[in-house]
Amino acid sequence: MSSLYTELRKEHLKTWRIWYVMNQRCDPAWRRRYLRNDNSHYDIVDEWSREEYGEEGFINFFDTVGDLEHVSDLHRKDPTQPYGPHNYVKGDVSSRVNISSYCNSQKAQGLKRAKANGIPPWCYYSRINKQGWSIRKASTHPYKRQRKV
Repeated sequence: MSSLYTELRKEHLKTWRIWYVMNQRCDPAWRRRYLRNDNSHYDIVDEWSREEYGEEGFINFFDTVGDLEHVSDLHRKDPTQPYGPHNYVKGDVSSRVNISSYCNSQKAQGLKRAKANGIPPWCYYSRINKQGWSIRKASTHPYKRQRKV
C-alpha cells in the first residue's frame, strides 16, 4: 500500500513539481551551483520545506494551496519574505506584479502612466536616470520620436 505522499504526488503531479522546484530554488547549495551572482532572497517556511519535513512538507503545502493543475506557477506576494501560507499568489508573473510592493513603487506607477501616454519604457527610464527628470515630468512630457537624416 502506498503512502499519502505518493498518492498525492501521482494524482497532482504539477502541484508536486511546483513544490519541488520551489524547494530546490531555496536550497543554498543549488543556488551556489546554478545561480552565480544572484542576490535574490529565497527562503521557505519550515512546514513546507523538503529539508525540514520531508514528504510531510508536500502534504502541508498541498493542504494549504490545493490543486495547482491549472496554474502556471506560484509566486510570493512580498519577495523579501519566505514562501509560506500567507505569502503566495497563484498564477503567472503578471499576477504577482499587481500585488508586489516593488511594482507599486512611485517609479513603477510612473512607468504605467508613461506607457498610457505613449512613452516607451527606455525613454522614461532615460529621462529619470540620465537626465534627472522627476517621475511626474518623465511620465507626462510628450515623447517625440527623432529620426536621423
